[in-house]
Amino acid sequence: MQFGNIHTGEIKTALPTVLALEGKTITGADITHWAALGWRQVVQAEQPAEGYRAAGYNVVEVDGLTCQLTLTGSINIAEEQAAQAVAQVEADKESAKLLSDVATSDVGRVIRAFAALVREQFNVLRAREGLAQFTSEQFITALKAKIDEQE
Repeated sequence: MQFGNIHTGEIKTALPTVLALEGKTITGADITHWAALGWRQVVQAEQPAEGYRAAGYNVVEVDGLTCQLTLTGSINIAEEQAAQAVAQVEADKESAKLLSDVATSDVGRVIRAFAALVREQFNVLRAREGLAQFTSEQFITALKAKIDEQE
């Protein structure tokens, strides 16, 4: 059973059975007691379309003890999940780039050592071709660019 407050718009699944009003405490409080504070029992709730979830609800009074919930908007679940996945990938990329800069954990140290070893060997090959050495800064910049290219 749900309850909605016509004054605040708050929605709760249950109301406490103990209610303190103007210096008195009511034990065994029910909706008739809570109604004075704007609470109503939900008798109907508008449902979003298939594949959507409710963005929010308005609490609309039906009578002194009941109300209905009407949708304020809906959110496409598939689009929301896709956006969350994209945001997670971007957050992971930013984390990886930060790790390349300030890694101090065991894994971070291994990654930094591996990157240094690869850069050193890469520079040996560049030297054989008469090319300039790749600096640490250039290597990190290239590494971050490769992170950004990942899906």
